[in-house]
Amino acid sequence: MTDRPPIDGFALTRAAAGPEDGPLLVMASGMPLVEPASLGLTALPAEGELPWRGFRCAWSAEPEASIHGIFTPGRLALDQDGDGDLADEVVHPLAVGASVDLTIPADLAGEAIPLRFLHPRSGRLELNVPLVYRGTIQHGGESLQVAAGRLLPDLALLMADTDGDGVVETPLTNEQVVGLGGASWTVEVELAAARAYLRPSNREPVAPGHRAPELAGTTDHGDPFDLAKQPHDTALVFCACSCAGCRQLAPRLRELYQELGGEEIRIVQVVRSEPDRQEFDTVGGIGWPQLVDASAWDRYQVVATPTVVLVDDEGTVQFRGSGHDPRWMTRIRNGQ
Repeated sequence: MTDRPPIDGFALTRAAAGPEDGPLLVMASGMPLVEPASLGLTALPAEGELPWRGFRCAWSAEPEASIHGIFTPGRLALDQDGDGDLADEVVHPLAVGASVDLTIPADLAGEAIPLRFLHPRSGRLELNVPLVYRGTIQHGGESLQVAAGRLLPDLALLMADTDGDGVVETPLTNEQVVGLGGASWTVEVELAAARAYLRPSNREPVAPGHRAPELAGTTDHGDPFDLAKQPHDTALVFCACSCAGCRQLAPRLRELYQELGGEEIRIVQVVRSEPDRQEFDTVGGIGWPQLVDASAWDRYQVVATPTVVLVDDEGTVQFRGSGHDPRWMTRIRNGQ
């Protein structure tokens, strides 16, 4: 255990997210970006509560607090009264490029919690938290921009700008480590008090400028792999077949893999289980090697999927991105 004391008292300012930076993304196309809530989108057959083919979304900190809805291109309904029946709910138009603002009522959530559903393009649904708490955590001459939003009274979504580009895009849990002032910390938030806290940690951050954790094994191609012995940069892609965002990422990675040819950069996908590996082969035939290593997800502190970690030939993390980060392909292609 570390003997460093915790650092308390960083103020967070509550405000609606402005159009220049957008609200906090919680979920997109079935890709949960925060734990331990059971966030997700699952396929809904036509014989469900409403005669649409689309998606059902549900999240909860406790089962009795869960709320669900249904989405199909052009329409959205949410169980705002919590009775489990969507037939009595208002059906909201949701065209491509449009959004719908809804509220989880106070009698269900303890306080009224605004949510925003967006349909940015065909086949994609996003759930956002438009009312957020923002602030800056500082230590040892370094700072970290954070933003937090409330999903339920006991469930806060915390995200941070871990690469210093001004975009708060990386989800954090209280197990995930950040580096500030030459020391390692975890970040906690207490939204009721609008405060953020630093807790000392003995773990090293998996972030740009830090040493990548060890990763070695035998790929599904039958070849030995050791990250520490790679002569080129390596892009580690943490994916799960249950993640729609991972499946959507696969064709773009396949194009990049074919373009680079494994000469300038190597792509290695890391999955938790053998069934995941087999399903990726079945649905995509992705081409690049896969490693089955559930413990690597813990070492690399993977919260969101997909997560990409770019490691140079000296074993230093150059880039880390989670969710639908549009900078991935540029960073991987340029090796930075």
